[in-house]
Amino acid sequence: MSSNLKVNSIIPATGNNVAIGTAGGSITWNADTISGISSITDTVTVGSGSSTVTIGIGTVHTLDVRGEATFGEGMHKTNLNWSSDTYQKVYSFSGASGGNVNSSADGTILLANPNTNPSNTRVGTIVFGNNVVGTANTTANPGIKAGFEGRTNVNVPETANTKPDDTGGHLNVLVKPDGGNLRTVATFDSKGSLTIPNQPAFRASYNGNASIITSAARIPFTVHSDFGCFDKTNSYNNTNYMFVAPVAGTYIFGAGTYTNLNQDAMWDIRVNGTIVQRAEWRQSGSDDIGDNSIHHNNVVVQLAVNDQVDVYWSGGQVEVIGNYTSFHGAKIS
Repeated sequence: MSSNLKVNSIIPATGNNVAIGTAGGSITWNADTISGISSITDTVTVGSGSSTVTIGIGTVHTLDVRGEATFGEGMHKTNLNWSSDTYQKVYSFSGASGGNVNSSADGTILLANPNTNPSNTRVGTIVFGNNVVGTANTTANPGIKAGFEGRTNVNVPETANTKPDDTGGHLNVLVKPDGGNLRTVATFDSKGSLTIPNQPAFRASYNGNASIITSAARIPFTVHSDFGCFDKTNSYNNTNYMFVAPVAGTYIFGAGTYTNLNQDAMWDIRVNGTIVQRAEWRQSGSDDIGDNSIHHNNVVVQLAVNDQVDVYWSGGQVEVIGNYTSFHGAKIS
């Protein structure tokens, strides 16, 4: 047999406590505190009695909120005229309309480290991920896909003008690549500068004393251990002397060649075999204009994934010499 009891209020006969149910399943009210609730299937409103009302959660328990919820003054997605899709569950934090110092208007989320002046330390994180329980994986923390990490800088020294409290901070953007571990892909430092460590960029040069190209061929620039060569994303092919774009975007490329032969020289920067920029040096009689000279050429292009960029001989005699000549490029947006 089941029964229902509906009342407008329950008032203690003496004191401030009202208990309902048996041990372990009771609801106890004492001033502004509600305790002993194992589950809630409807709406609980805590208010009145004082300017501050607190719902406490013990050290063993967690707060499990299922379904969309609002925190603060009840602003909901409908107040923003936001039609979220069926896969989004919205939890909103809002202040009071017409807010002031006593009733703030801004909804704010605080992530903080309680330690005093932690040096070069994470102080808060927002993490994005999905359930991977029961699935096969080979990387650490496989369910974490991306995140934002706030960190302090190394503590500033204590002087007459600075204290450790004055230490700044920076923000890291973290992303998990396919088959890899979560890593920092961008950092905004305390000066506002943006560092993108995995942005495509390379420098290749001729690995030798000198070479003269006099017929149709790619100019043999390679990435090696000398002359400041590098390839941040392993996107330059040393076998066929071309850069292959790992990601779409806007790139800048440049190249330089040498001449010491008083000969005509012509070469091109190409994308997928199509000329996008030409360098040309014409010798006229015995004017020595092509004697001991270096030609430079630059171009900005839009690339799709897997577009190929190379430097190609077009005419005359093109010479490359060690660290005097190079082919280089970088993604700029």
